[in-house]
Amino acid sequence: MNRYCQSERCQTLLSFRCRFMMSMIFIPLMRGRSTMFENAGEDDASKTDVKRRARDLVERLQGGAMGSIAYDTSWVARLKNRDGSPKFPTTIAWLRAHQHADGSFGARDETLHDRLISTLASVNALTTLHDETDSERISRALDYVARNGDRLRADDAETIGFELLFPSLLEEAKGYGYRLPFESFGWVEELGKRKLSAVPASWIYEAESPLIHSIEFLGKTAQIDRMAQLVSVNGSIGNSPSASAFVYGQTDDPRLEAYLRQIVETSEDGGVCNVQPFEIFETAWVYFNLQLAGITVEGMQKGLHEIELSFRPQGVGISRNGLMPDADDSALAVNVLARAGRRMSLQFLDFYQAERGFLCFPYERNPSISTNIHILDALRAYEPQEVAPHVDKILTFLREAQQENAYWKDKWHASPFYTTAHAILALRGLSESLIKTAVDYLIESQRPDGSWGIFRGTAEETAYCVQALTLALPYSADVDKRLARALSFLSSEGAKKPHSELWIGKGLYAPTYVIDATILSARALYQRWRYSHEKG
Repeated sequence: MNRYCQSERCQTLLSFRCRFMMSMIFIPLMRGRSTMFENAGEDDASKTDVKRRARDLVERLQGGAMGSIAYDTSWVARLKNRDGSPKFPTTIAWLRAHQHADGSFGARDETLHDRLISTLASVNALTTLHDETDSERISRALDYVARNGDRLRADDAETIGFELLFPSLLEEAKGYGYRLPFESFGWVEELGKRKLSAVPASWIYEAESPLIHSIEFLGKTAQIDRMAQLVSVNGSIGNSPSASAFVYGQTDDPRLEAYLRQIVETSEDGGVCNVQPFEIFETAWVYFNLQLAGITVEGMQKGLHEIELSFRPQGVGISRNGLMPDADDSALAVNVLARAGRRMSLQFLDFYQAERGFLCFPYERNPSISTNIHILDALRAYEPQEVAPHVDKILTFLREAQQENAYWKDKWHASPFYTTAHAILALRGLSESLIKTAVDYLIESQRPDGSWGIFRGTAEETAYCVQALTLALPYSADVDKRLARALSFLSSEGAKKPHSELWIGKGLYAPTYVIDATILSARALYQRWRYSHEKG
C-alpha cells in the first residue's frame, strides 16, 4: 500500500506549486536577468572575487579534470613498447610513489572496495614489470589483501564493476602463484555471475554499454577480434583509461594509444585518472553549483547549448560519446537547463522506470539513491500536475531508503553528507519531516573545527552541508555560529589540492572543478544567507 496518502499528496502538490512559483522569482534565469548573488548586497570586493573565480572555472572546463587514481594507473603501467621497455614510465613511478604505509594502494582514506581492488590491480601490474626492486612492495600489498579480505562484506562503498573486476584480478594473481585467501572472496564472484545473467549477452561487446567501461574483467577470455568495434570516436573504450589500456594491450590499436598518451602527457603527476572525457558531467555539475548560489558568468550559455545538443531520447551521459546515457547525468542536465529557461522533455525517464524509484542504468543491481534525489530536484522546475506521479514515487523511495531516520548513503559517493545535503535541496517544500531529520543529522555531525567529513573534515563535504543548511534554514544566531566556523574551515582548506577522493568509480576519485565549484557556491550562499538577515 502506498504510504503517501491522497491528502498528503494534495498538500504536496499545493506546496510544490508554490515552490514552482517561487522558483520563477528566486532561481536565476540566464537570459540577462540579475541573479540573487548579484543583488544580495554583499560588499563589491566579495562579489567580484566570487564572480572572478566562477569565470575562471567556466573558462577552464574542457574534457574534465580529476586527479590520478591507482586502479587506472596500474593498467596503463602494464603497457610496453616492442622492445619491452615501459610505454608510459611515469605511470610506474606514480605507482611506486603512492603505496600506503599499510601496503595498500588507493585513495588516501580507506574504504575496503577501493583499497582491495586498487591494491590487487597494482600488484598484478608491478608483477608484469619483472623488477626485483618491486618485490618488497608486492609482498606488503599482498599481505594487506590477505589481512583485510574478511572485512570486505561490511564495506558499503562498492566500486563500479567490483563484482566483475575483482574476481578477474584474483584469477590473474592466482596464475602468478600468489597465496591469497581466494575462497573468502567467493561471494564476490557469485555477485558477478548474477550480474552477467541479468544483462543482455550482447552488452559485453556492444559499443557504449556500461559493461565495456569495465571490459578488462574479461581477461584471457576476451574475444580480441570484436574489440575494434568498441573504440569510440574519442579513441577510448567506454571513456575508461583502464579498459582502453586492457584492449590496447591486446590489439595495439593506434586510436587507443593516442587516447592514453594524451591522458598521461597532460597528467599533472604522471598518473592516470578514472574516466576521460567526462565533459557533460563536469559542466553540468559546475553549473549546478554556480546556479544554486545565483551565480552566472559569461561562457555558460555555450556549455548549456552543448549539453542541450547532446540530449538523446534516453537523455545524456557523462560525455557526448563513449558511454550510453544515464538517469543521473540526465537529471542534472535537465535541472541546469531548466534553471536557464530551457525546458527539456521528461520522456527520457521512461527508460529508467523501476518498481521502486528510478534506475541510473538499465539492469542495475543496486539502485542509486542520489539519482532519485537529482531527478526529484529536476522535477521542481516542471508543472506539478505534469510530474506528480514521479514526485510521489520518489518520495516513497526516499522514505524507505533513509537510514536511521536521519541520512542517506549512495553508490556514487562515499560520503553520506553528499547524498543527504542533496536530498535536503530536493525535498524543500515537499517533505518537511524528511528535511527536519536530515537537517538535524547535519547539525549533529559537525566537527569541532567547523567541518564535516565521514573520515575526517574535508572542504568538499563541508561545502555540501553549508549549501543545504543555508537553503533549508532561516537565520538564527546558533546556525550562524556553526556556519561561520564552517566558512573558516573552507577558507583555510578549500584551496588545498589535491582534493580528497570521495566519488566512486572503479576506484575513488575527485573531480577537481566540480569540487571547486561546490566550495565556491557554499561561500556565496553563506554570504547571501547572512546578508538576507542583516537586511532584515
